[in-house]
Formats: sequence, C-alpha cells, structure tokens
Amino acid sequence: ICELVEPIVAKISSLLKPIEFGREIVEESTNNSLDVGTSLFELYLNLQRFYMLGVGMFPTGIESLSISKFYTWFDHAVVQWLDIAVFKAFQRIDKAVDLDELVPVHSCVKYSSSAVDTLSIFYQVKTFWKQLAWPEAAGSYTFVAKILEEICRSCVNHYANKMSKKVEHLGFTESAYGEKYEVTNEWCLAINNIDYVGQSIQPFGDDLDLEDIIKNVAEYIDLSAADKCKQSLDGIMKSALENVHNKIIDLLQSAARQMSPSIKRFLLEGAELLHQDNNHVDRLMQYLDENLMTLHSQLSTDNFDRFLSIILEEVSIILKFVVEDNLDRRRPSSFFSNLNGTLKILTGFFKDGVNVDSNENFTRVKQLLTLHGTETEELIHQYHLERLEEQKALNNCPFGKLVVRVRFIDETLKINVIIAEKLQPHDTNGLCDPYVKIHLLPEEKFVHLSKPRTKTVKRSLNPLFDETFTLSLTKEQKNYDRGLIQFLVKDQDFLGMSSQFVGEAFIQFKDIPKAEGDEQLENLRTFHLNLSKPDKQNTEVYKALDHRQGEKLARDFIKRQKAKMQPMVPNS
Repeated sequence: ICELVEPIVAKISSLLKPIEFGREIVEESTNNSLDVGTSLFELYLNLQRFYMLGVGMFPTGIESLSISKFYTWFDHAVVQWLDIAVFKAFQRIDKAVDLDELVPVHSCVKYSSSAVDTLSIFYQVKTFWKQLAWPEAAGSYTFVAKILEEICRSCVNHYANKMSKKVEHLGFTESAYGEKYEVTNEWCLAINNIDYVGQSIQPFGDDLDLEDIIKNVAEYIDLSAADKCKQSLDGIMKSALENVHNKIIDLLQSAARQMSPSIKRFLLEGAELLHQDNNHVDRLMQYLDENLMTLHSQLSTDNFDRFLSIILEEVSIILKFVVEDNLDRRRPSSFFSNLNGTLKILTGFFKDGVNVDSNENFTRVKQLLTLHGTETEELIHQYHLERLEEQKALNNCPFGKLVVRVRFIDETLKINVIIAEKLQPHDTNGLCDPYVKIHLLPEEKFVHLSKPRTKTVKRSLNPLFDETFTLSLTKEQKNYDRGLIQFLVKDQDFLGMSSQFVGEAFIQFKDIPKAEGDEQLENLRTFHLNLSKPDKQNTEVYKALDHRQGEKLARDFIKRQKAKMQPMVPNS
C-alpha cells in the first residue's frame, strides 16, 4: 500500500495551488484545489483508520513498517487543508453577516445569529484538528500556530470588519435641527457580536490542547524550543485579542465622532444665546442621555465604560476647539461663561461613570473656560495676585527695595512709607527723582478712596519718605482678604510733567496685622518689599486679558503693563 499510495499523494500534493482569498469570484482552479484537497483529507483519514487497525492487530511490530509514517506524506497537504478551512470560514462568515438581521437569538442574550454561526466555524476547525491528530511534535506546533494565526486572528478580524461595515450607515436621521446621529440597538448588537466572538478565542486555544503540544515539544526536542513555541503561540493569542479590542474601540470612537456634530451645534447655540431663555443645553443633555441609555441597556459594562471615556474625550476635544476658535474671534467673557455653565452640567452628567478629572483635555477646557469666562475686573485682580507671588519668589532685587509699615487699626488702614533703597538710576545724572503712589486693589472695591502719593525726593537712589497715610475703610473692605496694596515707585521728570515707572510692590490684606485703638507708628509691622517690573506676557491670565482687545478696560490695562515692561530711558 505504501509503495502505491505515497508517490501518488506526493505528486497530488505538489500540484495543489494556493487558495486565493478576498476574491468575490472563485476561479475554477480554486474550486479544483478545494475538491482535490478535500479528497486528500478523506484519504488521510482512511489511512489513519487503517494504521490504527494495524496497531490494534499488531501492537508490537507496526512501528517498524512504512505505514507508521503515513502522515509525513501529507506535510504539504496539511497547509492546503488549513487554507481550505480558512477559505470556507471566510465564505461562511460573509454569508452569516449578510443574513444577520441583527436581532438577538434569544431574549436572554445580547448577540445575534452571525456570532453563533462564526463560533460554529471555530467548532468545525477544532473538529478538523482533533481528526488530524498529528503525531509529530514539531509538525503539531507548526500547524496549530497556523490555525491560531488564520482562525483566531484572520477570521475574527474578517468577521469584525464585515460586522462594522454592516452597521456603519445606521443611526442617521433628519430632524428639524438638521441631520442627527443616534445609537441604535442594531449597532450595539454589532459590538456585542464582535465581543462575543472575541471571548471565544482563549477557550478555542485551550480546546486545541496547546499545553500538550508544548509538552511534546519539550519532550521530543528540548525545553528551549518549547519555551519559544509557547511564547509564539501566546503572542498570536494576545495579538488576536488585541485586534478584537481595537476593533471595538474603533466602533465606539466612530459612534462618538458621529455624535460630535450635534454636540457641537448644541454647545455653540447655547453659548451664542447669551441673554435669552433657551433649551439648547437641555437638548444637549437629552441627546446624550438618550444615546447613553441605549448603550447602557445594550452593551456590556466594560464596553459601556469604554464608551463613556471615549465620548468624554470627544466632548472635551469639541469644547477645546470651540474655546480656542472663539478666542481667536475675540468673543466676550459671557460667551465663555455660558460654555462654562454647560461644562459644569456635563461634569455632573459624567462624574458617576468616569473619572472626569483624569481627562487632560477636559481639565484643560475647564481651566480655559474658567479663565476666559471670568469678568475682566477679576482677571486683572488675578494678574496682580500673580505679581505678588512673583515678588515673594524673588531672590535678588535689581530694581531696589521699599520699606513700609502697615496695619489695620479699627476701621482704618494706616500706611507708613519709610524709605526706598538701591533704586536704579533713571536720570542722566545717575540719580533718580522718586515718589511712591498707593493703590488699593481691586479698584472697583475701593472706588471712592483716594490714591495717596508721597512727595518727590530729588536726586536720590535711597530716598527717605517717612510719610504716613490713613485710609478709612468699610468693614467689608477691611475684611476682604484678597485685597492688595499696590506701591508704585516712579521717577518724576525734570519738568514734573510725566513720570517713568521704577518698580512696584504688593502687600495682601490677609498679611496685614490688625489692632484696635491708637497704635504708635514705630509699633506697626515693617515690610521690606522687593520692587519688580512685570516681564511675563505668556501667563494664562495675561493672555486672557490680551485676547480682550475689543474691551476698553482690558485694552488699557494691557497697554499699561506693556509700558512698564519697556526698557528704561534716562530723563535729561
């Protein structure tokens, strides 16, 4: 039998042509290869049964006969059989997806017919492998690796792609507000189908007896080869699972992108209608709620949580784009304040399902909206508070120092300007004609208070002022801890018509001691303040104010700050 069959098998196997995948029309040569390959497999099974019969009849001598190595005649054919299995699997998957009406196969499950049909293909391949029962360790590894590669990776990936294609146009509807995308139950079933098929990958690998194959490699070859084989098989399985995960993520991201135009429209319309009662935010929340309700009821918990993270990221990207685009258009703060209100509602909407604070885009948008939605007066005060922190951080003071005493006494603020030290020369004679002007900030809270100034000390870099000012405050003004005293040191020109900025310093109200009754001047707390000049135009607050060039208050403030940054030009 061996002399008769072996050369025939070898010749037929060598004539088998590769199966061409991805062709809608199956050529005659492919059909012939399928038929011949199938016939060869039937011959293999018959020889296998014949050999097993011989083992039963002659248990001790059969291994010495040529028939014991019959499987080696089919080395090339096995690859062809696996190709046939994959080819037929692709065809069955195509048909299963085409016929799938995307209805659950039972009321207690959330997947449809094509997922069940695809798993039946896995079962058929597993049956083929059991029937093959390849006895050689190295060959078993090679063939099972191909099965995992083609079935677990290629076929599952093919199914995922076909299922994605089937639902890509679902969910689009026309409404009074334009085209709108809504997540459908059918789309959710597609996700569940892919997930269900993906979950079968690991059990499928276990059913192929991978551990036994690795043990045989270790026994008949060596441990090193077995370890490499295990790593390779694990890598194929891991890659297949990652492909499924990535396809699900792609679908979830696609749905989020389809929802983006409606979300963007609702956000913009709500922000535009500044002083009108409008329901755009309500419509946005309803739109999100309806879609998330569908997803929550249809998807697994893991996939729903993934979608929450994805839609949060998509919303944050939309918000970031809207904010940055409208910053360039010089929108008023009320526009960003409205968006910030919407953001707070969205934060409450998402916070139970996903960690909003961990999303960098969302956090950044929150910062931008808070900043640009703030009134200009408050932004200016934030800028001055930042200048105070810069002053505290100074290690050296090239612009000099200012020494003052300050204390709250009852409902008054007593300020004693003592001396300035080591001022920079601002006159051609190498000296300076300095004076100090005092402002309480923010100005809108102290609008009716005077802005005292010291006398001008001529030709001095260490001018002694020793002047005291008493300002009457309301209780509310006195207790405003964010309040600031701003000391502006200026150099008066020769004619007294203008002044050059020398430096400035700040004291915050919360740092000023309080007392009751009369207090001796020398007992007031002494502050040694580093003078500084603003030199940063890249801070968030400064840039926010600079964006408001259409607003006089912001425009004038930025103009003053830029003037302070100008290089010193000596007075003649």
